[in-house]
Amino acid sequence: MTTGETTKNMTFKTHLKFVCVTIIYFAHIYFRRLPITLLPLIREEIVLSSDDIGLLVSAHALCYTIGRLVFGVASDKYSKVALLLLGLITCATCSVGLAFSTYYWQLLIAMLFLGIVQGAGWVPASLLVQSWYSKTTYGTMFSILACGSTFAGILQPFSKKFYWRNIELWSGIGMLLFSIICYIVLREDNVRPKHLNDIEEEVEDGEKKKKKQSGLTLIVGSIVIWHISFVYLFTMEGIA
Repeated sequence: MTTGETTKNMTFKTHLKFVCVTIIYFAHIYFRRLPITLLPLIREEIVLSSDDIGLLVSAHALCYTIGRLVFGVASDKYSKVALLLLGLITCATCSVGLAFSTYYWQLLIAMLFLGIVQGAGWVPASLLVQSWYSKTTYGTMFSILACGSTFAGILQPFSKKFYWRNIELWSGIGMLLFSIICYIVLREDNVRPKHLNDIEEEVEDGEKKKKKQSGLTLIVGSIVIWHISFVYLFTMEGIA
């Protein structure tokens, strides 16, 4: 196999992994928002007071905040692929569980888990993409990854056109099956991060070879930072 063919195969493989990670991130967002979107339909079968709904939404949001912190820390210590798949499988399982829920407490438990595992989507996904692409292309791929959140929001209204239990059930089963494919595609990246001491040694060696540069200059001149800034600008504008 020639060098060109090897590079082409590696590029295809990298893009395939990127597609899987993007879908996983999309699934995290979709499953998190789905129960909130379907609440009017759920109330037709399960009796929920205004206080019940308020507690559901508040607890869901609190767990979401805690989960992002917890899994952000975990991403520095454990395999990012394992965290992604853990989040995907948990979200899909909760979705299947919601399809069979008949009591308020069942809804509450499922939504608590859906909130807590959200951090397993964004941070590991962005770090994996960063490790696969160079600085010249990372900003573009990061922007595409971030579009998963917008796409999930676009699909939410269409979910109301179907029976809510069927949506929760089949989307959950579909993602459980998809997680098997993701494991096969991403298993090469299923490794723990380097130990802190190893990283510090590499940094020290690199600092001896490079000239000292201003941190502010690096940030302002970084294409990646500008890409990220524009993504969050439009994301926050859309939410507002």
